[in-house]
Amino acid sequence: AVSAKHRSHGAVSAKLQSLSDAITPGEAAEAPLDEVPVIDLESLLSILSSAASDNDGDEDEDEDDDDLQDRHTLTTTHRQTLVEIARACEQWGFFHVIGHGVSENVIERFLGTTEEFFDLPVSSKQAIQRSESNSRGYFNNELTKQKMDWKEAIDIGAQDGRLEASSAVDGFNQWPEEPSEFKAIVTEYFND
Repeated sequence: AVSAKHRSHGAVSAKLQSLSDAITPGEAAEAPLDEVPVIDLESLLSILSSAASDNDGDEDEDEDDDDLQDRHTLTTTHRQTLVEIARACEQWGFFHVIGHGVSENVIERFLGTTEEFFDLPVSSKQAIQRSESNSRGYFNNELTKQKMDWKEAIDIGAQDGRLEASSAVDGFNQWPEEPSEFKAIVTEYFND
């Protein structure tokens, strides 16, 4: 049996695919953007939340994608947001997201605890160094075009347990001992 959480995840994945298929490449080909795009995701989150909640109950796990599409018709606002995302990705490669639903309090706590982590001595951070057998954890030795990237990072995966099993691709999350609230705050951020 598939859990409600996994049915919900499947519905959201199907909806994301249908959203990305809803626009044509030419729709995003307008005049170049002069500044980093700011995109409000609130309307898309509402349709994704609706798709997820449709599969939280005891409905048929094999719900037809066409039925899902019929009940979640794209509005002009949805379509415009998708076009904005496509333009931003094509012209800038990234964009600033607003209307994402993550509370300012959670964001501030997340940024604070990650800043505390990266302020630690390198030797402390290396206690959770990623490795050949685990792609998750701390690293500061990445190369781009055979040159050192002057950055530090920590790779952490999904917080709902789906990706916790160790594998050659995903590995498993490694949590630092300090700051002591790091795991709780990062998990809350992922879940918000």
